[in-house]
Amino acid sequence: MSLNRGRPVYCRDPADWERIRKRAASVGVSVSEFVMTCALHDVSPEPPPPLVLTPEEQRELLANVRELQRRVVGIFLARADGGPPMVEAVQLLYQLENGELPFDIRDPESGDPE
Repeated sequence: MSLNRGRPVYCRDPADWERIRKRAASVGVSVSEFVMTCALHDVSPEPPPPLVLTPEEQRELLANVRELQRRVVGIFLARADGGPPMVEAVQLLYQLENGELPFDIRDPESGDPE
């Protein structure tokens, strides 16, 4: 004889439980049986949504994040006081990339604005 394993079901909103109880009562079954029947007879499962980014776009995003991290570390190490808070550093890099700051404070390693 095998043991049955319980599968708890959670609802964050008490109103959800009330709707489930009413629907179970309307068909004359327990809440447990109603939930299991609904789960087992779901005939139209939707396929998982596609990834928003293609694999190439994911690799490009990762490369950009790594470049952002490299530049933030470079900015922090160049300052004797340890640099600005992270939010300010990210804002600075955003302004650099969008041409909102003068050329002379851009990436010193590359020597160009890009």
